[in-house]
Amino acid sequence: MKYLSDLHKKRGISAVVGYALLISMTMALSVLVFQWLRFYVGDTVETDLKCPEGVSIIISDASCNGALGTVTISLKNKGRHSVDGFIIRANDRADAKQGFNTFGINETILRPGDALDITYQLASADPEMFSLNLVEVQSFKNIEGKQIFCDFVDRLEITCA
Repeated sequence: MKYLSDLHKKRGISAVVGYALLISMTMALSVLVFQWLRFYVGDTVETDLKCPEGVSIIISDASCNGALGTVTISLKNKGRHSVDGFIIRANDRADAKQGFNTFGINETILRPGDALDITYQLASADPEMFSLNLVEVQSFKNIEGKQIFCDFVDRLEITCA
């Protein structure tokens, strides 16, 4: 009889030991999964490079000459910082909301208040095939040897015929 009562008392201890082992294994497994995922994701805080606040290049004027197949764009740096260059995009669709075709990356440095007139020759100089409806400019800065494009994009709707 005494043997049965001792067995009954030991069951409570083995259940507590079982739960303690289960909790410790779960915590160890969660640490392993966290370390494994951190290896794949990496630390993005140190590598997040951003353009400084207050960078803005605007298109003050844009015109095109359908007979010559040229587009002349006037830019002005209205921001507080100089930029290391810009990219100009255009679109020929009538309902375009953003530029699609690029005129290439221009690495002209524009300081605050600087203005620049730039002319591009379009591939199709046929006046009947020539149309352009939207021009946009986006600036970039060289930070740690990388071209970091700024968030501000200025767009101007133009009519070329």
